[in-house]
Amino acid sequence: MEQALPTNTLLTTTNPIAAFTYTGNFNFNATQNTIANFFSTGGGTVGGFTIGSETVLQNTDLSTSGFGDTTLMKISFNSANTITGVTHDDGVSLYNAGTTALDLLPTIDSAPTSKTLSTLVPPAPAGAYDLYYVEANGLPAVLSTNVPEPGSLVLLGTGLLGLGLLAGRRRKTV
Repeated sequence: MEQALPTNTLLTTTNPIAAFTYTGNFNFNATQNTIANFFSTGGGTVGGFTIGSETVLQNTDLSTSGFGDTTLMKISFNSANTITGVTHDDGVSLYNAGTTALDLLPTIDSAPTSKTLSTLVPPAPAGAYDLYYVEANGLPAVLSTNVPEPGSLVLLGTGLLGLGLLAGRRRKTV
């Protein structure tokens, strides 16, 4: 039951306690064991509840040790940047928005684990995604997407430009 997959029975046989919009950074690291604290660590705002309320989030544990309480989240988001990986402490899976045909992460990453970086090979381009995250054995609760730093992109672009110029120069001298 702890798998972070769209087929998890928590999604298919139970009613959600909350459905809302979160606006802010996708970089969570809970310091307290509540759903509200998890989302507050991203520095954004929670609102637009269609199910539940912020009070429900404040009064609901993320998880407890021994898998007594487990939280499964489906997070739909848009990324303006390429995603190179997902850092998480429990199970995670990532799909192109609106489809569950192909998990972009290795299937083994859907199971609870210690904090780890799941690498996307190849990286996922900017776009819309559905991420399933399970928080399943007490704190920590860590979840963030990894995107290339602008400085790294500049260095990569400069290096590729240099290689292109070098290749062009070699062709002219032959």
